[in-house]
Amino acid sequence: CVVYRFFKKFKYEFWGITLKKVLFYIRECFSGGAEKILLEYVKKLDKEKFDITVMVRRKNGAFLDKFEKLKEDGVRFERAFDYLKPGKNVFQKLYNVVISKLGDFCEFRFPSVFYRLAIKEKYDAEIAFMHNEAASIIASSPNRHSLKLMWVHTDLRRITTWKQYFRTRKRQKKFFEKFDHCICVSNLAKDALKDLLDVDKNVRVIHNPVDHQTVTKLSESYVPFEKSDMMTVCSVGRLSFEKNYGMLLDVHAKLIKNGFLHRLYIVGDGPEKQMLCEKIKTLGVEDTAVLAGFKENPYPYVKNSDLFVCSSVYEGLSAATQEAIILGKAVVSSCAVVKENFGKYECGIITENTPEGLYEGMVKMLTDKEAYAFYQKESEKRSEELKTNTCIKEVEDLILQG
Repeated sequence: CVVYRFFKKFKYEFWGITLKKVLFYIRECFSGGAEKILLEYVKKLDKEKFDITVMVRRKNGAFLDKFEKLKEDGVRFERAFDYLKPGKNVFQKLYNVVISKLGDFCEFRFPSVFYRLAIKEKYDAEIAFMHNEAASIIASSPNRHSLKLMWVHTDLRRITTWKQYFRTRKRQKKFFEKFDHCICVSNLAKDALKDLLDVDKNVRVIHNPVDHQTVTKLSESYVPFEKSDMMTVCSVGRLSFEKNYGMLLDVHAKLIKNGFLHRLYIVGDGPEKQMLCEKIKTLGVEDTAVLAGFKENPYPYVKNSDLFVCSSVYEGLSAATQEAIILGKAVVSSCAVVKENFGKYECGIITENTPEGLYEGMVKMLTDKEAYAFYQKESEKRSEELKTNTCIKEVEDLILQG
């Protein structure tokens, strides 16, 4: 990586070409949709135009290896305070500890102090890839000449943790208005931003990038389970409150009880794993419901399933559903924003966000073969359309024009 960057710098200095220095900031390397989308952007952005750094507060999470591999493409992957090298004496070590601990203290309450302590380089574009503490830190940048972008991946009206980052809505709005552009992944996310904070200046919708070729190729890597006469239902996501897997398991148990046989695979990991394991035992569906755990490549589960379900309470724009459509799967979703994934096609059924609504939608898919075949065909048409994706160029143009 160091050798690559040296020759790249020499090449551009020789020809008098200046690369745009771009910083992406996100707190950790979790296995969530935002982290996956960030990886996609950083891989696809033109390295002949941009000198890219991805910075995190902590180098942890299931996607850490994927972020580390960005170095192979000449992308810097750094932890905030990386400039604090191992001390050679007790005073240097003490200084490093004090600065790092001070950073921990300032991260949420004094983001401008955190920025000055943690980020030492100057960038042409500074990008907060989340709406939370990343937004407060980048908005606090003392660099008046940098282009500042913020990504909104969800319906902000549903977020309950905003107080730990901003304390008041007035302060949150003040931070958001410091950005030159707020990029929302869906119209729902854009509408929520306007309704909640009355922020609509320089707000635009850019749907998530789709690596159609990679998703298709990876889906053929292995066969995760044997096919049977029963239909197979799959869902992929973090095992956390907003994905609403408790409701999905309740619906699954009710379907099995009423004779609508199928097998359910939930692919992912997260804070609700133990609760969901216990729920499966309580409901008595150990033979038909499987928590498959986190998979670096979950696509074979989706490809070998008959139906994809999104049971989320809310989403910004469900990346997992988008990938299921790439693989031509019919969809049942209790989350209305998934309709934006469908485009002009009817890739599945959007139900009410209730157990009853999800139950009825799944019953139709499991019993009405004609309707199921129609939705699957529509999903395959939408998959073909998704091969052409312009969002990478939109972001590149935004940075270059800034």
